[in-house]
Amino acid sequence: KKKKKKKKKKKKDVKKKKKKKKKHNKTSECINDLCNKIKSIKEKALQSEKMVDEICRDIRGLDNCKNNLLASITTFKQLHMLVGGVAQLKDDALKQSYDRAANLISALNDLWLHFEEYTNKIPQLKKLKNEMELAKIDLTQAIYRDFRLFDPKNVVDIDEMNQRLRDGCEVIDVMGKEERVKF
Repeated sequence: KKKKKKKKKKKKDVKKKKKKKKKHNKTSECINDLCNKIKSIKEKALQSEKMVDEICRDIRGLDNCKNNLLASITTFKQLHMLVGGVAQLKDDALKQSYDRAANLISALNDLWLHFEEYTNKIPQLKKLKNEMELAKIDLTQAIYRDFRLFDPKNVVDIDEMNQRLRDGCEVIDVMGKEERVKF
């Protein structure tokens, strides 16, 4: 009986061991599956990170392009205003329209600040600057002439002439200190 019991016990132990081994194998399998899944997730995370880096690089490149484009558009607008302003100033000098010329000279002086460093490097800008300076000279000569020829006794409309001379003084004022001293 004892032998039978021992045999039974041995069989039970063997079964238990097999069960344990089976459980152990199953657990090992689950752990291996889990490790493989973690490895796969890590690989996907690295791929995602690479994609995000590439997208960010592309976005930075596009952002630089956008900034360059905006700067170019702004420069073209300023250049357009400058060319139009010089043409208007030449017309105002020809017509001796001092009232508009004062504001225009002030605006043109501000615009030239953006192009100052290129004036001697780009012939067209240099030519435009010379045209503006010639228009200013024409204006100042006309203003000086108006003041020299002013005779209150011979003026038909004194208020109109006073306004014209006042506008001329504004033109001289926006031309700067040197022109004011000369005046």
